[in-house]
Amino acid sequence: MSANQFRARDFLNTLHAGSLPLILQYTGLMKADEGSADTLLFSMNSCQSWIQLHHDAIESIEYLGMAGCNDHEHAMVTIEVKQPTTPEGLAIAKLSDHARLSTKRVGAIAEQTEYDPAGCGSCLSECTGLHDAQARKACITACNQNACR
Repeated sequence: MSANQFRARDFLNTLHAGSLPLILQYTGLMKADEGSADTLLFSMNSCQSWIQLHHDAIESIEYLGMAGCNDHEHAMVTIEVKQPTTPEGLAIAKLSDHARLSTKRVGAIAEQTEYDPAGCGSCLSECTGLHDAQARKACITACNQNACR
């Protein structure tokens, strides 16, 4: 069972203890690293930009099928990275999780399509709550293009 799967009683106990794990799942493209038998190459955005991941850092890989990329294909996967065991690893994981959640909020705000003066203010106020500067800028742009137009 992965770090984010629980039996009902275990989830209840974990919830009461306030110790829910970080969700370290990412969906993207994956291919073998021809330079190493111990690493995989992973990309969340395109087949032009890859990061090297050692197999020991990955808890699980869910194969979702093949995805086209220009004139070729790559495996589309969801990976779950192992929970960090050092203070530095935990800090990086928390920052990554925070950025992931900020991006989801920006996407939800960007889907707002009708002009609504009250919605415009509400949309912009949602943006100010984002800690990540890039996410905040993308959010304000989305508000201006949708709710505030």
